[in-house]
Amino acid sequence: RLVGRLAALPGVTAAVGDIGFPAALVDGGGRITPVDDDPQTAGHGWSSTRLLADARVKGRAPSGADEVAVDAGTGLTVGQRVDVVANGRPSASYRVSALVDAPGAGVWFADGTAARLAARDAGSEGPRAGT
Repeated sequence: RLVGRLAALPGVTAAVGDIGFPAALVDGGGRITPVDDDPQTAGHGWSSTRLLADARVKGRAPSGADEVAVDAGTGLTVGQRVDVVANGRPSASYRVSALVDAPGAGVWFADGTAARLAARDAGSEGPRAGT
């Protein structure tokens, strides 16, 4: 709602909301692997990639609840599956839809998925080992 009100202000050409929530990858051994300097805010909705200056994207936006885009530095490839923990929830498997090459890159979900994962009723302690 706030983004819509801001976008309607005179002189504003675009407004983008960003929600940051805990997210990290889980490697094959079950260890949590942060993809950002601050895993507490590494999860985002795809729309917020518009806030990244000079971001290069290989692939396409996540379009469903089972897709993510990840930092290009992870070594993952488009189409590969990866386990992700987000906002204290147990890890889940996602298909990589895009690689994002930008400073501070993290894990991007479809906007609706990000909103669901960021909901305050989730465990908000961040990624936990063994989940």
